[in-house]
Amino acid sequence: AQGSRQNPYYTEPTKAITVHHTAGSNNYTAAQAPGIVRSIQAYHQGQGWGDIGYNALVDKYGNIYEGRAGGLDRGPMGAHVGSFNSNTWGISMLGNYETAQPSAAGVKAMGDIIGWKSVQSKINPMGSTQLTASGNFTGSKYAAGQTATFPTINAHRDFHYNTCPGDNLYSKLPIIRANAGAKYRALRAGERVGVEAKP
Repeated sequence: AQGSRQNPYYTEPTKAITVHHTAGSNNYTAAQAPGIVRSIQAYHQGQGWGDIGYNALVDKYGNIYEGRAGGLDRGPMGAHVGSFNSNTWGISMLGNYETAQPSAAGVKAMGDIIGWKSVQSKINPMGSTQLTASGNFTGSKYAAGQTATFPTINAHRDFHYNTCPGDNLYSKLPIIRANAGAKYRALRAGERVGVEAKP
């Protein structure tokens, strides 16, 4: 049940958010970034994935892109972590962070969108959750039906034997979680202020 751009398949509630990198070039301008997102879309659709495998993407300039059609505030099922695409939301940073350092703007944007998504999905960005493998996926650390506990904000390598999102971005996960937590608290405080302001 991959779904398509016109007919997304929803898997809700979103329980966890997985960080990726595209492993592509780090040498791109802000003007080139949307074209890179489009080329990823063409490649992923060519794999038969219906649309971009990630729900969202971030570039090194801090711009955020919708990946999988169906609404950033919803849970259209992506194709980002084999056997763990149910109830997870994937976000990828454009570039290869095995070789490069992620930009401060990219890390901040990732924390901001994850914090926003955490409010939308009512999940704690500093917490953890249980997820169950839906099948046997080549390269997965978990067999079909196996359940494990993961950080709410996790990385592709937590599920599969790979290096995604690269050591340099992986090492920034504590900062991304902290940024997401700050954004989450600010948005929640704003919600409460809004409620109290009503007559």
